[in-house]
Amino acid sequence: MPESLSSLVIWLVGVIALSIAIHAAVVFFYPYLVMTFAFREGLRQFGRNTITHSERPTAAYRGVVRPSPDLSYSGCVYDLSEGPLYLRAIVPNTYMSLSMYANNTDNFFRINDLEIEGPELKIMLIGPSDAVTHTAVSRMSQVVRSPSTKGILLFRYFQGDELQTEELEHIRHQTVISRLPQPEYALPSVGRR
Repeated sequence: MPESLSSLVIWLVGVIALSIAIHAAVVFFYPYLVMTFAFREGLRQFGRNTITHSERPTAAYRGVVRPSPDLSYSGCVYDLSEGPLYLRAIVPNTYMSLSMYANNTDNFFRINDLEIEGPELKIMLIGPSDAVTHTAVSRMSQVVRSPSTKGILLFRYFQGDELQTEELEHIRHQTVISRLPQPEYALPSVGRR
């Protein structure tokens, strides 16, 4: 093989190997970079382990990717490094869903109003290496293990007509995320019937 041809082959193999390495790095690291940015931005705006309720989306709203004008959003940037989080939310008479995202953008949990038994959703969110005791489990209707210590959870509520807005806002603002289990509270007369 002539020397110039062997140099070209070596160069071509090098370029292909470098392209594969760069592609693999982007595919692997990009989701983590996206969530790192989202996590930092969420911490800056809303704080850690605090539920935040957004206004009804407009054409300019970009707190959520491709927001629907028919939905209201509530979210939380969670950090399980100090232990589990307890979540309680009243189930409204309209569509509601909860999605949880790990630190690599994986949607590891989702549930909607039709899958929830009873008038409220109760979840204990635990970290990847947290142990669960029987006492803690007995207080919650569902235990969810996050594959990462940090992530984001997102509630979506269907607004419907303007008549439901006040009732739905009342329900959304009663969502509780805490380090320790909250005592039972009386459910308001609004919510699932």
